[in-house]
Amino acid sequence: MKIRVLGASGGCAPGSPPSSYLIDGHFAVDAGAVATVLTLEEQSRLKHVLLTHSHLDHLRDLPLMLINGQRTKDPLQVHGTPETLEAMKHHLFNEQIWFEAFVIPIPMIEAIPLPVGRTTEIAGFRVTGFPLHHTVQSTGWLVDDGRASVFIAGDTDQEDCLAAVARVAGPRLKAAFLETSFPNAFADFAKLTAHLTPEGLGRAAKGLPPGVPLYVTHMKPGFEDRISEELRALGNPAIRPVKSGEIFEI
Repeated sequence: MKIRVLGASGGCAPGSPPSSYLIDGHFAVDAGAVATVLTLEEQSRLKHVLLTHSHLDHLRDLPLMLINGQRTKDPLQVHGTPETLEAMKHHLFNEQIWFEAFVIPIPMIEAIPLPVGRTTEIAGFRVTGFPLHHTVQSTGWLVDDGRASVFIAGDTDQEDCLAAVARVAGPRLKAAFLETSFPNAFADFAKLTAHLTPEGLGRAAKGLPPGVPLYVTHMKPGFEDRISEELRALGNPAIRPVKSGEIFEI
């Protein structure tokens, strides 16, 4: 499994596009940077997008990618919980913000609802959703290619979210991606907005088996150095920040 980090930021700044992960060239988890980073040819190969939740930094580029190519001949399949898909349709593809790509005579995009807690096959991967606490419904997705599995979480402040993933995945779990949005000094604001700090991330890491890497994402622009320093202070070599543009071979 090849994971290309298109964007790993909790916001957007030069060189730091928002959340999006491309797996094996044709399957993406979140769509914050799919049109910004991918070439037109690479965008045409992207057939499936799996959304963690409905916040803008996780689906920002989705409408823009739809107009780049022949999507009327090959609709993009967008997967997510029913609540996430409905929020996307109502607040983004609502005619005022963007055209209603789901309901035009030749749809350019197809919404495919997925339940959490059940495994579904998408594009050759077995995908299992885990509910996460956030200000809107958020989901972490365990993606398994038959040899290895990776967990990619949506936004959350839930410090016990990894233990259940580890139990379900077993020895095939090879990595987890989890957010840390604010430094420890912003713990009150992080709790208000349902995000993690390095201290909370450190507690979450205890749910993973020893040696499983925990890749830290969603750092807010301007806080990256402070968060990285506080992550190093945890003294856990399995924890490290992720940068946009990195590629992981799992």
